[in-house]
Amino acid sequence: MNREPDFRVRYWGATGSFVRAVRPDEFTARLAAALRQLLADKNWDRLVGEAASADSLEKFLEMRLPPHVRSTYGGNTWCVEIGTPDELFIVDAGSGLRNLGWDLSRRWNSPSYAGPRRAHLLLTHAHFDHLCSLPFVEPLYDPRNHFTLWATQRVLDSLQALLGANSPLLQVFFPLTFAQMPGVKDFRSIEPGQTFGIGQTELATHPLCHPGGCVAYRLQRGPRRIVFASDHEQPAVPDQELVEFSQGADLLCCDAQYTLDEYEGRVGIGDTPPQARKGWGHSTVEAAVATATAAGAVRLHLGHHDPARPDDDLFRLEQWAGRLLSEALAAAGKPAETCRVELAHEGLAFEI
Repeated sequence: MNREPDFRVRYWGATGSFVRAVRPDEFTARLAAALRQLLADKNWDRLVGEAASADSLEKFLEMRLPPHVRSTYGGNTWCVEIGTPDELFIVDAGSGLRNLGWDLSRRWNSPSYAGPRRAHLLLTHAHFDHLCSLPFVEPLYDPRNHFTLWATQRVLDSLQALLGANSPLLQVFFPLTFAQMPGVKDFRSIEPGQTFGIGQTELATHPLCHPGGCVAYRLQRGPRRIVFASDHEQPAVPDQELVEFSQGADLLCCDAQYTLDEYEGRVGIGDTPPQARKGWGHSTVEAAVATATAAGAVRLHLGHHDPARPDDDLFRLEQWAGRLLSEALAAAGKPAETCRVELAHEGLAFEI
């Protein structure tokens, strides 16, 4: 008998700070690189035949080209969908939420759909890159839907200041208010360190080190647990409090916007000049690897990518993170298969 997974996870946005769109010249350069790589194959004639006979050209390209050449890691800001057998959770309302909103409308409005039209939006903090999609999500305007927004009181107050019907900023930030969003049915206040239940899922929150405050969320169903710790400058390496919060997690997704050299200002990111980034509220790949190793996490996902980092740099960063994790596991006396690391990216979907 097949067991239904506890969690179905999909990333709709994993970039930090600001949206990173692929410019026309970057797209052309990527297309040229893909063609060069295919043309360099000595069996070009056979490749052409394979492409013509393949069930889909997309599958052929996936087999023949690395992801940073044939596609992109995406540039939308933070949004993660987490489905459970009885509830739907969404972590943050970055620009990726707009695409998720369209997808939810497609699913929920399908003639064959008979399930609930309900979702719980878990907000980590009120910075713009984590809230910017909120007024643009179509299902929020449908009265048949039931969205509950969960956040600290400070975040909820900030939302009312921007989108409340009685706000002094009425129609300054955006023409519409929550009063025109009948799909938003409830606002629930939480505190860092709080544990609470939604359906059959136990949720816990943990305070993170970030200007203005931020919270991590842990979702647990039976022995399965997943942790999302976006926007966090780890105060120590490893971060013992985050280690304890994430102990034995099947997934730890955490902030890894910089390398240590970038964080300390020895090198730049992409084409940007070197600049020290201490105190900015974001962590390093090295810190994420150390914390995941100490926590005994099964999967480590690195997120909140710097918008200045191009896709080919992200690809190299992912390869380097894998080597770094292997070294950390070996130093801790743990088998290499104990944990695996990859970059969170748009479209990444998996079940736990």
